[in-house]
Amino acid sequence: MSEKLSFEMHTDLDLVANEVPTQRVLELVVIPPSARSASGRPSLNLALVIDRSGSMSGDKIDNVRWAAAHVLDLLQEQDQVAIVAYDDTINVLSPSQHVTPQARASLKSRIQELIPGNMTNLCGGWLSGCEEIARSANGGGGQLNRALLLTDGLANVGITDLEEIGLHASQLLNKGIATSTFGVGLDFNEHLLEHLANQGGRRFYFIADPHSI
Repeated sequence: MSEKLSFEMHTDLDLVANEVPTQRVLELVVIPPSARSASGRPSLNLALVIDRSGSMSGDKIDNVRWAAAHVLDLLQEQDQVAIVAYDDTINVLSPSQHVTPQARASLKSRIQELIPGNMTNLCGGWLSGCEEIARSANGGGGQLNRALLLTDGLANVGITDLEEIGLHASQLLNKGIATSTFGVGLDFNEHLLEHLANQGGRRFYFIADPHSI
């Protein structure tokens, strides 16, 4: 039997006079079922899509390396992950594989070697990550398929139109592949990253510094 939501109600006063009408504050707290343990959660089928274009120099690329390594540290052997890096060219640093301790160390090493490059084919890099997810999807339930895009969103090569990118995201969501976006730096394209995440069925996050990861 599945667990159910529970509720708590709190008022600003314990006693209320009934002689005259009054306005009171009522707080309703919704309590979800207890979270499942890590061993009971669905397996994850992820793609880490990392922007290594020229605009990512300095703190941006450093924060992205930290964020990607943090994701890898949270994954277990039941999970799969692919690593894609892009500037104006797209490199699949690692096809999708299970996150064994050996794989985690190798993937983190490859990520640390990334350096900023040239122009930004954001859509191409992200779609390549989604292709890796599709290849390794099990086709059944019990698996979460998610692309994690870490970028400043300053797309200038390939598909750059916001609406066209959003259309691709909604089509992929219909196929079971969702997208979360993570903006870095103070000049990231918030409109693009929010739109992509909204159409991709997930959320946009801002990575201000390593502490916010």
